[in-house]
Amino acid sequence: MRTRIIRHEYFRDVRTDGLSIGARLTFVGIWCMADLRGVFRPYAADVAANVYPNDMATTVLEIEGFLTELRKADFIRSFTERGVNWGYIVDWLDWHAIGIQEVISGSSRPTPPGWIEPTNWARWIEKNERRGGQNEWRQLRLLVLRRDNYTCTYCGSQREPLHCDHIIPVARNGITELSNLTTACAACNISKGAKLVSEWRSHG
Repeated sequence: MRTRIIRHEYFRDVRTDGLSIGARLTFVGIWCMADLRGVFRPYAADVAANVYPNDMATTVLEIEGFLTELRKADFIRSFTERGVNWGYIVDWLDWHAIGIQEVISGSSRPTPPGWIEPTNWARWIEKNERRGGQNEWRQLRLLVLRRDNYTCTYCGSQREPLHCDHIIPVARNGITELSNLTTACAACNISKGAKLVSEWRSHG
């Protein structure tokens, strides 16, 4: 189960108007069961154990009815991967904003049909950085340093201060996401500047 934030827009969204109260609660509960791509185990018994663990009044049969209601309204869909049944939340990114920690953690669950890997969280980080909000950038920098074991990936130095370097520089249209960030010692980062790694290496 994951922690989710319910935006106030959820309660005003016309798409939920036709749902019963039980289906609405079940839908929000499924958010906590879902991974970063909105994939979850679509069985009523699993939903009962995770969303209604202490509710003796709500039966598995009723929960199955809520799931059927959500399927008919196209809030959730099913797919099969290697003989295993899975469910996924339709338009998942409309309901939930992807966070840094969630992207870092990843998921071992299969990718749902039609999924396009999100990059909106990286743009959100960049936007906040430009506006002067540094908290997300600091968090991302720390994740990169930890991932690289506090070691410069260019020369192997662990001498501080260590920088978080854009492998493809922002000036060369590089983006702020983990695949384009690496740990660099101050000397390497300053020397590399706005060059591509291949250009920097070729100049010694």
